[in-house]
Amino acid sequence: MTSTDSRPDRAAMEAAIARHGQAEYDGDIEAVMAGVSAEPVWEFHPLGVRVTGRDAVRAVYEVQLRELVPRILGSRVRGVSHGPGTCTREAEYEVRLPDGSTAWGQGITVYRFDPEGLMTAERIYGSGALVPLVERCFPATVLRVPGVAVLR
Repeated sequence: MTSTDSRPDRAAMEAAIARHGQAEYDGDIEAVMAGVSAEPVWEFHPLGVRVTGRDAVRAVYEVQLRELVPRILGSRVRGVSHGPGTCTREAEYEVRLPDGSTAWGQGITVYRFDPEGLMTAERIYGSGALVPLVERCFPATVLRVPGVAVLR
């Protein structure tokens, strides 16, 4: 259901985020991309990374599904807020580090949606153990993909 201004309502955004998250945990790149708009933007602000366009966003998700997602042991949402076509979530993540130990990281993700309910932007502000794990998702091969940029 959408509001009168044709943007997805809270329930539609929450459902889209839940589907997206489940597809990530399932390692299903096709399902992840099914919820993404034609011109998506993905950002991870602690590293200054900005990814634009479906091909580049797909390349980044493919690495994340292989390298990052399997390291997430659990998460808990600390807060959610909504605005027109926007949902912001604060969460904590327990992760397994490369040395086998565990640690917690925090993230605030701002999701933007188009009128059809497809994700147009995923902007992540992370800290703690998340930062070095996400950084591992950007080897030189990914940084060379057109649409992947480090803004420093």
